[in-house]
Amino acid sequence: MPLRNNGSAGFRAWPPETGCRGLLAGALLLSVAACAAGEPVRERPPAGVTSVSQLVLPFDAYKPTPEQRAVLGNAHNHLVARCMSRRGLTVTPPAEDAAELAAIDPGNSRRYGVVDTSAAQRYGYHLARPPSPDTTGSWVNKLPKHTRHRLYGTAADRGCLDRASAELEGGTRQADWPWLGLQDSLTLEQAAKHGGVAAATRRWQSCMTQAGHPYPDPESAIADTPRNQEPRACS
Repeated sequence: MPLRNNGSAGFRAWPPETGCRGLLAGALLLSVAACAAGEPVRERPPAGVTSVSQLVLPFDAYKPTPEQRAVLGNAHNHLVARCMSRRGLTVTPPAEDAAELAAIDPGNSRRYGVVDTSAAQRYGYHLARPPSPDTTGSWVNKLPKHTRHRLYGTAADRGCLDRASAELEGGTRQADWPWLGLQDSLTLEQAAKHGGVAAATRRWQSCMTQAGHPYPDPESAIADTPRNQEPRACS
């Protein structure tokens, strides 16, 4: 059962190829996948970043990892179960699994568009990973009405979900996640204006137009409905 608000992300090290070079590496990988027609790759990413799986950016240090999210989620589960037990009710919230969270988390692999040629050939420009399963919703819906009432509570009497979140937070100051999200977005916009990135986007647009898909940019292809895309497209 995930928390309503992200907890402290902690810190994790990132390789030296970050900042501007890391941004450009990911952006140039956009053209590395090239057209499915098999055009030779002429661009090479900077040394140290040879695949999108190695793309780690500075702000990633502030984002919860799947392992951290699983720890926080399961801590929340424990507090919910304890709160409900005090009210004479026994519940077992679905556990959070770090491996499952990692499997549905694209990380930075989609930050600059589709860079996996095989995935683009099979799924087009849409996310190929399975959607996050609604295990919490399915679990809650199976509970008796009076149990759900204790979980959610009322405006006058907070339920165990809110109480567990408050106890887990422990009165600590909350991180400014909207600010982090804004910085994440701004750095992406800045990278898109770089000459090398703009040139890669133009090559992509030309390739797609020749294939019969005149999208102005990769974001437009991602937002389009799957039926309007051919699996064999540019990346």
